[in-house]
Amino acid sequence: MDKDKALTRAAALCSAGEQCSGDIHDKLLRWGCPEEDAAEIVARLVGERFIDDTRYALAFTHDRIRYARWGRVKIQYALRQKGIDGEAIATALRAIDDEWSEEYGEALRHTLAKCPVDSSADYETRQRQRARQLRHAASHGFTAAECRE
Repeated sequence: MDKDKALTRAAALCSAGEQCSGDIHDKLLRWGCPEEDAAEIVARLVGERFIDDTRYALAFTHDRIRYARWGRVKIQYALRQKGIDGEAIATALRAIDDEWSEEYGEALRHTLAKCPVDSSADYETRQRQRARQLRHAASHGFTAAECRE
């Protein structure tokens, strides 16, 4: 694929929805662009604000809280896997407390409700159920401290 066609295709993809620089770079390579052309195209898209990793991290975080009901640990890990820099991740995680705390709390409550604890059961059973509930919450990226609150 020639460079101009790849740029047009990548710009169209970025216009359709938020994309991170790492994903676009990988797609360009899969489309057959040479490494140096892919890096140049990504740099141009970043310069023209088609790609903004901080904006992507915020949108990704919000979507994962609202629709997938993920916790901050799982979100942070997924953003790191996508190659998002630490500052953008920190900005997105701060937004959880600043802007989406109610949605985040609802996601946690929903996750905990998936594994209820029977208050009428004996002590050992309640402890096993609570441990199962905490493991389930941890698998969704919530910390034990968040589950206790």
